[in-house]
Amino acid sequence: MQVETKVEFGGVGLEISISKDGLLTVIAPIDDTPASAANLKPNDKIVKIDGQTTRGISLHEAVKRLRGRPGTKVGLTILRDTENRMFDVSLTRAVVKIRSVKEARMVADKVGYIRITEFQDNTPRDLKKALETLEPAGIDGLILDLRNNPGGLLDVAIEVAEMFLPKGKLILTTKGRIKSQNLEFISKTDHPRVAYPIVILVNGGSASASEIVAGALRDHRRGILMGAKTFGKGSVQTVIPLKDGSAIRLTTSLYYTPSGQSIHGEGLQPDVIVEEKEEKEEGQEKPFPDPVIFRAIDLLKGLKVYETSQ
Repeated sequence: MQVETKVEFGGVGLEISISKDGLLTVIAPIDDTPASAANLKPNDKIVKIDGQTTRGISLHEAVKRLRGRPGTKVGLTILRDTENRMFDVSLTRAVVKIRSVKEARMVADKVGYIRITEFQDNTPRDLKKALETLEPAGIDGLILDLRNNPGGLLDVAIEVAEMFLPKGKLILTTKGRIKSQNLEFISKTDHPRVAYPIVILVNGGSASASEIVAGALRDHRRGILMGAKTFGKGSVQTVIPLKDGSAIRLTTSLYYTPSGQSIHGEGLQPDVIVEEKEEKEEGQEKPFPDPVIFRAIDLLKGLKVYETSQ
């Protein structure tokens, strides 16, 4: 866990979890890694690692098998339910560098676009810089892309959400078995960005911290969710250090959006459903063109016309 909060480590670039049926499941591939280059997708099941079954495997053991010295290979057997097929893929481990704010650009007249790939220590700083780059151009709307963002740090998600919410708004509640785990997180930023509408792009690879941000902005009518249903990873894990330098990671409570919706196992249903299409361009599989961004631009322009007419 300490390695994952840094910005660099050796591996294949997968965020994984154990599904309800006990299968090792891909939450999302990390951009610009061996896993994303191999076109692995959210909800792919990893049934074997180097020929050994993953049935009953712990997350710790799975991560241990997947990580390794850069340049070494690891073989995965993947079950993709959406295509009703199983296939093998060989990945060459590499140094995985996480750049949380990957893109910040204008995608249309007065429409800004920012993609956040993961919520890490440097995300609020990088997001603020991105906004300060776009806002002088006079943006009337923002597309916040959280697709295939597997989450990250809770405090970072709260800091990102409150950048766009008025002060004093509920961002998140946690509920556990004991009263001390029942917490509320309130926005505290004195100068939030509330002057323009936001469309938040999500899909099946949007999980945890991504769902916190998306749920908070939607519940307070600061943003519209567009894309596909999110993953549904909303558990709070507390790390308890031990004297020998090891630690216990204990799930202590669950996340709830401001409206009281449970995230864990449920996910967030978008307000506007748009399926992502993949077309081949120059021999590579990637979304081109991206219909979700096009729809988001149209929606933001429509919102601006509506506001002007009022």
